[in-house]
Amino acid sequence: MQKILVVCPTDRDKKELTQLKTHQDYSFVFQNYDATGLERIIYEGAGWLAETFDPAQAIDQMVATCREESINAIVCSEDYPGSIFASIIAQKIGLIGPQPKHVLLCQHKYYSRCAQQQCVPDATPEFYLLDKVPPRIPLSFPLYIKPVKSFFSVGACRVDTHDQLCNAVEHSVLPSQFLEQFNWFLQHYSPYELPSNYLLAETCLLGHQVTIEGYVCDGEVTTLGVTDSIFFPGTISFKRFEYPSSLSDEVQERMAIIAKKCMRGIGFDNGMFNIEMMYNPVTDDIHIIEINPRMASQFADMHEKVDGVNSYSLLLDLVTGKKPRFEQGKGPHAITASFVFRIFEDKKVVAVPSEQDVANFYREFPDARLQIFSQPGKKLSDEFQDGNSYRYGLVHLGGSNKKDLFAKWERAQELLPFGFKSL
Repeated sequence: MQKILVVCPTDRDKKELTQLKTHQDYSFVFQNYDATGLERIIYEGAGWLAETFDPAQAIDQMVATCREESINAIVCSEDYPGSIFASIIAQKIGLIGPQPKHVLLCQHKYYSRCAQQQCVPDATPEFYLLDKVPPRIPLSFPLYIKPVKSFFSVGACRVDTHDQLCNAVEHSVLPSQFLEQFNWFLQHYSPYELPSNYLLAETCLLGHQVTIEGYVCDGEVTTLGVTDSIFFPGTISFKRFEYPSSLSDEVQERMAIIAKKCMRGIGFDNGMFNIEMMYNPVTDDIHIIEINPRMASQFADMHEKVDGVNSYSLLLDLVTGKKPRFEQGKGPHAITASFVFRIFEDKKVVAVPSEQDVANFYREFPDARLQIFSQPGKKLSDEFQDGNSYRYGLVHLGGSNKKDLFAKWERAQELLPFGFKSL
């Protein structure tokens, strides 16, 4: 039996890993990790984490755990700092995983854009590094502004004028306490000298947003498929994710080619990745939004529904030295979606689905997934949000076609009652 350390584990990690068909081949050690620390810095500007959390000490502790527990492999689905920690620990004790410098390259948005420009120039939007606003910027408005080290969508915004740009530069940089840890990683585990205390201005990308996921095994890049991102109209808040994509096979194949060129070009190996892309149907252009050097855990069971393989299984194969096997369209459903419970006004939570409600839901949809983020008596804003809306749950369903899928979503909402009160 292989013993796996799960770094910075999420609730989804624990659920998916322990119910895999092959879970009896593995035992899991879940690292004790407080996922709220970075969120508290973003929301409260708290300096306690920077003062008390020592990355070097955390690395030493994880290395010691690996040796004491005779760990055979390391996995992580969490973006930051989990994916960086996992790559460092794997390198230190000689286990399979991507190199830390490649993970950090993808997470440093400026260096990532520079690498994309070298590998796939036609898929790279124009960009400009900002630490202050110049009298003139060598890009045309509208622009999209985002921190060099991102955290969800915090600090990201569209600007249409120079005045809006000045305001964005003043308010979009993330707190220095949040960036200190990332800068420490850069200094000790990468060749990159530019810290993350900057913003990136980019040409605004319009069109059909998707995520293409894949993995690299001993230098060979395999893509799993393309998932559509559907937004609430006029917002940057996700309404649902649909798989497989509604884009043409020709466009999806072009995306796969871009992904393969890019991941080979940056040297990423022995890990999973997902790349957000934008297809503009007017110009027929495809551009990369960002590269994430980790699996898209939210889509794991969606691949299982449509393709017959949960992507956590692929991750476990990768880190334990097996060649992953994947073939599209072998699952029990033709289409699947991750539906988001979301509203655009902060409210007090009065009620969430009861245990009986949840049991009834799973009885009707046994291969569904459900996550509830809200708690009675609390405000929706008490949970970490995107700054534009209030997410309070996720439901994953599969169907024989779109009509069947959306009928199931309507039924799921009936089975899962939430109650709110205005503030």
